[in-house]
Amino acid sequence: MARIRVPLNNFERGEVSPSMTSRTDLNVYVQSAEKVRNFFLMAEGGLRRRPGTEFIHKFSTVTVDTSKRLQVRIEPFLFSDDERYIVAFSAGRCDFFRIVASTGAISHIQALTQDTDSATLPWTVDTVEATTFAQSADNMFVCHSTHQPMRIVRTSLTAFEVRKYVFDTTTADDETFQPYFSFQASGVTLTPQATSGTGKTMTTSSDYWVSGHVGKIIRYAGNEILITGFTSATVVTGTIRKTLSATTASTNWDEQVFSSVRGFPSAVTFHEDRLWFAGTTSRPDGIFSSKVSEYFNFDVGTALANESIQFSISAGEFNTIRHLTSSRDLQVFTSTSEFFVPSFATTALTPTNAQIRRQTPFGCALVRPTPFDGATVYVQRGGKTVREFVFSDSESAYVSTPISLLSSHLVIDPTQMSAMRGALSRPESYAFFVNSDGTIAVFHSIRNEEKAGWTLWTTSDTSTTGGFHSICTVDERLFCVAKRDLGGGTVRFMLEEFLDTATLDCSDDFSGSSGVFTTNSIFENNAKLDVVTGNDYLGNFTQGSNQVNVSAVNTTDSAEIGFGFTGILTTLPIDAQVDGGPLTAEPRQITRVNVDLLETLSVSVGSGGTSVPLILQSVTDNFSTGLAKFSGKKEFRMLGYSSDPRVFITQTAPVSLQINGMIVEVAF
Repeated sequence: MARIRVPLNNFERGEVSPSMTSRTDLNVYVQSAEKVRNFFLMAEGGLRRRPGTEFIHKFSTVTVDTSKRLQVRIEPFLFSDDERYIVAFSAGRCDFFRIVASTGAISHIQALTQDTDSATLPWTVDTVEATTFAQSADNMFVCHSTHQPMRIVRTSLTAFEVRKYVFDTTTADDETFQPYFSFQASGVTLTPQATSGTGKTMTTSSDYWVSGHVGKIIRYAGNEILITGFTSATVVTGTIRKTLSATTASTNWDEQVFSSVRGFPSAVTFHEDRLWFAGTTSRPDGIFSSKVSEYFNFDVGTALANESIQFSISAGEFNTIRHLTSSRDLQVFTSTSEFFVPSFATTALTPTNAQIRRQTPFGCALVRPTPFDGATVYVQRGGKTVREFVFSDSESAYVSTPISLLSSHLVIDPTQMSAMRGALSRPESYAFFVNSDGTIAVFHSIRNEEKAGWTLWTTSDTSTTGGFHSICTVDERLFCVAKRDLGGGTVRFMLEEFLDTATLDCSDDFSGSSGVFTTNSIFENNAKLDVVTGNDYLGNFTQGSNQVNVSAVNTTDSAEIGFGFTGILTTLPIDAQVDGGPLTAEPRQITRVNVDLLETLSVSVGSGGTSVPLILQSVTDNFSTGLAKFSGKKEFRMLGYSSDPRVFITQTAPVSLQINGMIVEVAF
């Protein structure tokens, strides 16, 4: 019987597709695994159990509807280095959370259900997912095609307002500096009844008007008319704001672009000191910018350098603009393709030099693209692939490269994404994708060293009523909203933060007496909860009478109480090159596994999907202060032959675990 030792000391590629189990010819085979769940990929090649989450806030007013993809959405609001906030959007509601710079503490400071006009906030359970945002200083602009753009305004350290976005107007004749467009069919004329006055008829040569036009603005030969009444499809009445030069039938007339009749912008961003809107229902391929430094003025004027820029995509196919992203250029993501509006090194973007160029033909999903590690990462139309959109100096163009190609099974129709550099005490870049099934696909990247890989994060009840729901990053802090079964059939959305100090999910620290901990502030009776004190896992308990009773283990220490989760590592079939070629499909036995661990409290090793605990403590250890974290190598012996043997590593307790690598001895 021959024996060889196979080193598995680099998992930088993370979890790869099941289709990779026979690709022993690729270098990626020895840098990846069949399953990597609830781990961080480390720059050094090892795996560290993901942190748990700490409870922040319970969204008690939001009724969980499992048929909806995204009900509570969190977004960062970054006013200054010292003033950071999180805004939580739900149907008709905004919740605001302040992050205190000096302490890092986060608190719920305000909830709003109306704007400053006392109108109900317009976003609904069906529009929250597709809503887009752009923030500058103390203003956040909120857009969706079904409602007027809104503006969230920070008014003080602990107070916000929600206001309707309103275009600037002149004081003399109430001219509104907004975009206009000729929506009428070719040759349709408009005939005003008079050159001035109120209640004057406006007659079109073909059916055009609907009752919704009341309150909207049209222009005749560049002069604005406010529609005040609807008579028929060809006749309305209006107020002529500025005296007209004639009353003849003319094709020189147009209508405001943004309205309840024509739809509102679905995409928004800031770029080169302009506010940009795009993607209305009636102008899905239209792009509109404000004047420079004047975010409420969209007057095209005479096309001076600082005036509004307005144009459409003309690419020979239907393109619905879904997102605008500011990078080195203005990037435009549509339902079918990716475009950009070039910026210039020596000249600002102006109405006369603005142009749009089609780059790649893949199309973008509803998930908002995010700048990440020198590129813009986006989810391709269909929700199965993640791509990066990056400028290639060699090609002098943008290229779109799939980064989830080898781990496509982990991308499950995401609803939201976020990115960060230096996640939770680590220097690497991470992108987080909230999947529609309640999991989070995590992409790890160190571009300069060409390292990249994927893992999957799950929470305790992802497969039932729970799961991750929304995510956002604030500097080096990672927050999420999760659906939690709190016991007794009560399911709520919870705002939580991933913390290195947290072992469990949705957890908090409680003081106890004789092992009895009161937890009614978070959980409900009959909740299934894990309890950890220090480095000791006490077990899973059922809450009753608003308490968790662990008196049987006789502890009076403070305890972390929440929901446990398990880290899982399953290697690809252990293979190696021998004189006769690879061992693929040959019966072989994993005789020993030597696992290199760092600061680990619990780990189990085995094969065939089962595992047994490794004993990490020694009889000489001092247990008076609890279990000590183990660092070093541990050996595990295995039996049984298989044509594709794997190493299976998991945990028997939801506590710290870091795997630096392993040496696998194979007999054949």
